[in-house]
Amino acid sequence: METRKAGPLRFDIGGMHCAACSSRIERVVGRMENVERIAVNLATAKAQIWLKPGTESETVPLIMERVAGMGFSAVPSQEEDVAVQYEKKRRQDEKDRRVRLGRLGPMLVFAVPLLILSMGHMLGMPLPAWLDPHHAPRTFMLAQLALTLPVVWLGRHFYREGLLALAHKAPTMDSLVAVGTGSALLYSLWTTLLGLAGSDPQLRAMNLYYESVAVLLTMIELGQFLEATAKRKAGDAMGALLRLTPETALRLEADGQSREIPLAEVMPGDTLVIRPGARIPVDGSVTGGKSAVDLSLLTGESIPVAVGPGDSLVAGSVNGEGALTMTAEHVGQDTRLARIIRLVREAQGSKAPIARLADRVSFYFVPAVMGIATLAGLAWLVFSDEPATVAVTVFVAVLVMACPCAMGLATPMSIMVGTGRGAQLGVLIKNGAALEQAGHVRAIAVDKTGTLTTGKPVLTGVIPLAAHDEQALVTLAAALEARSEHPLALALVAAGKERGCPACPVDAVDVAPGLGIAGVVTLDGTAWRVALGNVAFMEQNRIAPDAAVLERLASLAEAGQTPLLLALAPARAALAAAGDDDSARWQWDDLQIAGILSLADALRPESAAVVARLHEMGIRVVMLTGD
Repeated sequence: METRKAGPLRFDIGGMHCAACSSRIERVVGRMENVERIAVNLATAKAQIWLKPGTESETVPLIMERVAGMGFSAVPSQEEDVAVQYEKKRRQDEKDRRVRLGRLGPMLVFAVPLLILSMGHMLGMPLPAWLDPHHAPRTFMLAQLALTLPVVWLGRHFYREGLLALAHKAPTMDSLVAVGTGSALLYSLWTTLLGLAGSDPQLRAMNLYYESVAVLLTMIELGQFLEATAKRKAGDAMGALLRLTPETALRLEADGQSREIPLAEVMPGDTLVIRPGARIPVDGSVTGGKSAVDLSLLTGESIPVAVGPGDSLVAGSVNGEGALTMTAEHVGQDTRLARIIRLVREAQGSKAPIARLADRVSFYFVPAVMGIATLAGLAWLVFSDEPATVAVTVFVAVLVMACPCAMGLATPMSIMVGTGRGAQLGVLIKNGAALEQAGHVRAIAVDKTGTLTTGKPVLTGVIPLAAHDEQALVTLAAALEARSEHPLALALVAAGKERGCPACPVDAVDVAPGLGIAGVVTLDGTAWRVALGNVAFMEQNRIAPDAAVLERLASLAEAGQTPLLLALAPARAALAAAGDDDSARWQWDDLQIAGILSLADALRPESAAVVARLHEMGIRVVMLTGD
């Protein structure tokens, strides 16, 4: 019998700032004994490591030690509930964003005036004589220094982390920033000291690079703030999925009383009470009651499914108007919704093949850039007649302009945002490789409901029978359905408003979940007994449609519409008398079918344009639908 291969170990990685970081960790750890495969995701700051079976206890400490030796940290991820993990990640992302925003604001306050001070004359912004480098060079130099030092202090993490990575022989993007801006800062400081000492201060004042240091640090901090914001937004999709599960459940106790408990306390075998309109907390099966359940989160179908004893229920779906009792079968991380959330999380953390290529390039990129910058600076210093300042300028320019972060971070961030946004829209993407492969498809199979259509039914037609007025039928149906929360009921209420139907008093309402609704509606002073529902609802109450009506129903169903039958009869006289006795004023025996109302899922306004665009791209579109 074949042994199932163990899943990957997950680690939280700290200290990564660019693609070179993740690439180096992958390369170093991937070469360790007992490590079969490793995938490090820069955007999520997590690593998945596949080990040889039976080597976990001896290898995990070595992995943590090896990663720490490179200047990073690796801590095994805790096997926590997905919701707990999401909340921790959300708080961490928000904290990171706020910290960066707290640094960015003051950096901009100093960097912008410094840029105007040093470069304003190029835009026709002259300086006052007391600050002009030609009249007061020493004041000019000190003013620039005073504006630069706060920016350098706020951006000191670039130097701390960049130089530390360089010391560990694992240079990163921060190393490029630290060496480049550090060189420019030291050169400018030395030039300022010479100018203050009297060595041609006017010439020295025109050869400062303070604004390059401050503006570059500020712009890179701005970029990292935008990255942190994108991370937080990418996690919002996971939060939307998690919010589909209620935080509590009603458990039926041995004494027959229901008690509200935290969802985490629900165990398989518990009997739960599901109130009308409530979300199903766990997977299980109905043991009592009848209702209609909205399963659109799984199926995309806008029409609720009728359920009764023995039928399955799925966590996250929404109960209709009937109360249910259910037996919990799959709870916590075993529910279908939890598995979907896990799939989305793993997809966000996966790597597309193109991302691996970027990581390989990034591994060599940083050392190569530092080498090229050094060679370029030496070449200008040795082989040209230009002053040393030009060599310094070239050296700094190569370092600060070459950044692998855009290349290395763009792909994982795109996967995070793409898979997260897809989950919000009901599109589940298995992993990054599948997302990349989607760019090569030549045929697409789509569902109808919720994909080509809006997923919400609308009234498409009214067929009056026995000389009844169409407007009156819609008015009666809309008034009665205003007492229901069923999607079809909402569609009829909306149709009544669009047609200007008046509000009517409704009494003696009786709802049959998944079948129909009945009640007494008063229109223009006349009380009518009204029953609205499907064929089963009518036949259950001994209202038999004739062959012609059944033929029309079949024709509408074939066209992908949902037909409803409307039966009418005048209310009993007891109603006009005061009757609070519903049985006296409500009888089924003389109700007659007065009309057919057809509803259908409306086509999305953009569907035709999207399908046409796909055809232009050479992609064949096929509709697969249960209709």
